[in-house]
Amino acid sequence: MNPLKAVPPEPLTIDDLPDEILDHIFSFLKLPDRKSASLVCLRWNNKSFRWKNVVVVIQTSQLASEYSSLLASDRPYKHLEIPARWLGPEMAARFANSLESLVLFRLEAESVMNRNAHFSIFDVEDIHNAFPKIRELTLEYLTFLDHSHFDRFIRVSFPALESLYVKHCLIGSRSIGIMRFSNFSNLEHLKIETKFPLESTLLQDVEMLPKLRALDLNCPEFRIRHLGQHFHLNHITSLAIEAQFNEGYLLAIVNLFPALLSLRLKGSTQFSAESIETAKKRLPNCVFKFEYHLNRVQEYRNEFYELY
Repeated sequence: MNPLKAVPPEPLTIDDLPDEILDHIFSFLKLPDRKSASLVCLRWNNKSFRWKNVVVVIQTSQLASEYSSLLASDRPYKHLEIPARWLGPEMAARFANSLESLVLFRLEAESVMNRNAHFSIFDVEDIHNAFPKIRELTLEYLTFLDHSHFDRFIRVSFPALESLYVKHCLIGSRSIGIMRFSNFSNLEHLKIETKFPLESTLLQDVEMLPKLRALDLNCPEFRIRHLGQHFHLNHITSLAIEAQFNEGYLLAIVNLFPALLSLRLKGSTQFSAESIETAKKRLPNCVFKFEYHLNRVQEYRNEFYELY
């Protein structure tokens, strides 16, 4: 009598892959390929092709074709990460009713070819409320002509903006340290990352943003002097600063922001227990978090001790 033979398992196919794996595979496809793949079957179209989000991987040689493919798509994208030069009347007309968040960046090739090139936006006065549904906006490595150029671009193009992240942008030939923020009536969260010191004029602008609740700053130095003894920002409840500061900085921040519920400071200075205790007494409802960078001398010293 022949023993029963084990039935070999059926071979796995791509249809057996979980959605998470398919999502990962699709993430490597460029926009035209993603569009073609979404036509294979209903599952790929509905689940694996996440049309609510798209990150466009750009190569300079394919700039025109990628732009045309995006405009030709009939999918209602809610989030886009695109070169700033793509922003224009056609993009506004195509995605005005669907986009909720947007990332604009400068192509690396543009930065290499012309480091002083400005971000040329379309005539926003002709297209009022170009993106009325966008709540989150990120600007990366862009240069604006002047303060009014930046202000008009945000105010007119994104009237419902609630969150703004400005990363390594310039105003003309000057740093974002003296960039002025005004007329952003709905702004609730402002994040700035720059290689230049931030000036105290920023806080004077923050005072004029009534709905702003969260402020996140990453810079070499945040200068808070010359604001006056009675200057306070009572509407800010969350503050995060990564910069260089001294021992007295903590209490100065506590005095400037008396309504804080969350404070995170990251730098090379380690505050004394006395300063921390005083700060906690002044802001009893605030959650404090301190992170410290080791300076180079401390790093070398630690490495030396480990070796010997």
